[in-house]
Amino acid sequence: MTVLSEDLHSSLYFVNASLQEVVFASTLGTHVPCPAAAVPPATLRWYLATGEESYNVPGIRHVHPNGTLQIFHFPPSSFSKVIHDNTYYCTAENLSGKIRSQDVHIKAVLREPYTVRVADHTAMRGGVAVFKCIIPPSVENYITVVSWERDTVPLVSALSNPEETAGENSVTEPYYTDPFPSQLQPAKNPYQLNGPLVYTTVSSPQG
Repeated sequence: MTVLSEDLHSSLYFVNASLQEVVFASTLGTHVPCPAAAVPPATLRWYLATGEESYNVPGIRHVHPNGTLQIFHFPPSSFSKVIHDNTYYCTAENLSGKIRSQDVHIKAVLREPYTVRVADHTAMRGGVAVFKCIIPPSVENYITVVSWERDTVPLVSALSNPEETAGENSVTEPYYTDPFPSQLQPAKNPYQLNGPLVYTTVSSPQG
């Protein structure tokens, strides 16, 4: 949207209206600019989708004079859905008038320990066992399984076989002569939201 006044030296418009979502790690915080340009300079404000103005909360949320909305980093215990998982919009106002941005959903992903695991499976010798990497719901939308390992040795890239579903891996001939079955481990994810891994085993049924 662009607003022009009768004064040719006055204008008001958004330079970037494509921003719809901001996702950030709770340990980092985020800065979200109000993407408005104006002549003369505009007054920039942030609001919640309900219409309530986004007021400053010391050490938690702050609207800077240049219109940038800052959400500070925080521990999981301080999570507030109203602040850390909500829809905002900004407005810009000067002599030309007033404009409103589209809604922007701002969401914090809690950076806390989690476990990636694989459920145990039993398969007949010569058969195929399909393993699925089980990721906690709180972070599953931000995790990508990129490879699988057995005893720290890479098996195959999780993305190299288009016929396999991401996060799954198949193993043929699940039979081992050593007394301790090998361990399967989903590789770490590219978002660095790393947590402890739980190992699983696969073995052929006895008899």
